[in-house]
Amino acid sequence: MAQEDQTSLRGGGASTTIVHDGSGQLLSHLEAHIQQLQNRCGLVAIAPGNGSGPAAQLLPRSASEALLRFHRFDLEAAAAAFARAPRAALDEAGLSSIDLAPLPQDAAGASPAESGDSAVTALPAGDSALKASVARCMVCFDDVDPAGSACRLLLCSHITCDECLQTHVRVRLDEGDLAGVVCPEPSCKLPISEDILALLVGSQSSEQAKLEKLKTQKFVDMHSETTWCPSPGCGRAVSVARGDQSSKGQHMFATATCSCGVRFCFSCKELGGHEPVACKPWRDFLTDLAALQKQLEDESHKWLAENSKSCSCGASIQRNGGCNHMICTVCGRHFCYMCGQDWAPHKRQPGGFDFYKCTLPTAEGQVTSTDVARSRHAPSAGASERERKLWLLQRECLPGYMAN
Repeated sequence: MAQEDQTSLRGGGASTTIVHDGSGQLLSHLEAHIQQLQNRCGLVAIAPGNGSGPAAQLLPRSASEALLRFHRFDLEAAAAAFARAPRAALDEAGLSSIDLAPLPQDAAGASPAESGDSAVTALPAGDSALKASVARCMVCFDDVDPAGSACRLLLCSHITCDECLQTHVRVRLDEGDLAGVVCPEPSCKLPISEDILALLVGSQSSEQAKLEKLKTQKFVDMHSETTWCPSPGCGRAVSVARGDQSSKGQHMFATATCSCGVRFCFSCKELGGHEPVACKPWRDFLTDLAALQKQLEDESHKWLAENSKSCSCGASIQRNGGCNHMICTVCGRHFCYMCGQDWAPHKRQPGGFDFYKCTLPTAEGQVTSTDVARSRHAPSAGASERERKLWLLQRECLPGYMAN
């Protein structure tokens, strides 16, 4: 593992936050999930291609990874599905080419009773094809020596020459399609492992780096207990453990803390978090608060329209006494407060010049409303439920405003 791949543990309430600082740590986290599922599924027996008896072992890694992908990396869901019906679980995950049969009680290793899980035998459907010295590639139909090609590591035993398999994998990797980095047989979803890719292009190739990157991205995007830090440019992933049964579900809106210092809600990514309030009530509160703020802004505009005048420069001016002659402190313009026109024409207005009386035509567009005063009082009996809710929110959040 690279030195920059580190795990940080941070406690917070009933949940523990794990920060993954690099792709190496994320791959280790994914590998741990695969191994846990293998242990949960118990023993299976894989029939080798040399004709010898089945050997008892854990569920193969590639099959375990396929099950996890199908169940969005939910370990509990994948293990439960396999325990209920192994055949159906593998079929749903796209592994129908792997045949199952009961594990013999006298098989090597621990018995099914000792393993604690249902044990099955996995018999590759194409076992006879691997025994043959020469077979045909399913893509190009050229002759293939199964024993000397990379496809020998495929549990499904589908025959593909190295050139076709290499091209298939490279195209999928270039497209960023991890779901397509599987066996070329259309109905088979068995993942192409790093070992197979190493035989095709080498262990230090750029394709290996692409595969690891796609795996970590898919794991974080799909795993319900892992997410990306929302801080721009951070790139770290954060995991939150479920905790005990008493806190089940609460980890989803727990406040996670990344090693970059950003705190956020694990579920909705709200910066700062909103624990212990769940995400939906919090979003509803923010929506109502935004509606209230807009309502107050509208009322402010109405009040300004009723109790102030606008100069031609855009400044709002309120008169608290005196005559109609106004001087804008922003642009210095002289105008009449009543009609909004320049002050000079008022010296020749009909009826004679008067500082306190304007006889010129009043400017159009004056807005009058009685909603401002009414909105501060309790809603009437015919008010809607949302009007009542916003009025209560206004009283709780803006007590000073209601008192004015």
